[in-house]
Amino acid sequence: MSTTTNHNIDRSKNTDNIFIWQLIAWIFSIVGALIAYLAGPRDPKVTHWEKLSIAFFIVYVIAYVVSSALELIPFIGHILSILIWLAIIAIWIIGIIKVIQREEWKPPILWDIAEKIPL
Repeated sequence: MSTTTNHNIDRSKNTDNIFIWQLIAWIFSIVGALIAYLAGPRDPKVTHWEKLSIAFFIVYVIAYVVSSALELIPFIGHILSILIWLAIIAIWIIGIIKVIQREEWKPPILWDIAEKIPL
């Protein structure tokens, strides 16, 4: 086997490895981001998803607090709370799709928060 072929195989394995760490960072939220940060490669693509994951966790906590407060309002509060959680789930699923498509995703609010995270 030639060195060019070996080099291409190594590059393919490295790309797959980075993809797996991106997926771990996003899917498992703050825990995944910490695992990817501590055990994963120091790659800008992985760091991008680590930051987004931490930002998503921050937004998730804020959504939880707001949703809990809204639940105190009869009927309307419950509906708004459901809409908040549907939005959170949609963002999470879109993120999974973006990782699988190997796209660099910069959602407006999440990316604003993620840029401020020093990793």
